[in-house]
Amino acid sequence: MMRPLRLDYRRRETARPWAGWAGLVLAGLALAGLGWHHRQLAQDIELREAELGRLAQGLRPERAEAASPQGQRLEAELRQAREVLQQLGIPWEDLFAAVEAATTDEVALLGIEPEPRREEVRIVGEAKTYPAVLDYARRLEASAPLAGVHLQNHQIQTQDRERPVRFVLGAAWRGRP
Repeated sequence: MMRPLRLDYRRRETARPWAGWAGLVLAGLALAGLGWHHRQLAQDIELREAELGRLAQGLRPERAEAASPQGQRLEAELRQAREVLQQLGIPWEDLFAAVEAATTDEVALLGIEPEPRREEVRIVGEAKTYPAVLDYARRLEASAPLAGVHLQNHQIQTQDRERPVRFVLGAAWRGRP
């Protein structure tokens, strides 16, 4: 015969009030430690931002650390960050839209080689005929971001039976910020 099963849904607490207080004290200490660590990190960030501000203005820090490897590394990183920001500010969409809008069925674009620092661009392509190359150059010249479009090089591909013309166009790139 089986014994009846007794379930105790209302558990009686044992008297351990010190455990709750100990947990509260430990949590308070951990919170105080995190606050102190946060304050230290905030001060470190302020120092580094001030140093970056001085470097960005072209001023040397008063300390001799600028000549240290860490100071040189920081300057190199800052220089690289400036270059990336300049690259992001370039109106790439305007350039690509102009090149794409000028393309016809007779011209195949093979490559675009922008030189943002010199404000120039080289466009490499292939056309069915030489007049198609000249027409493409005229269309590019009429576009807003390009000026002074000129034929740098062209060559008839004699090994291909259709004899397409491979060309390289150069242009000044207007509209830079």
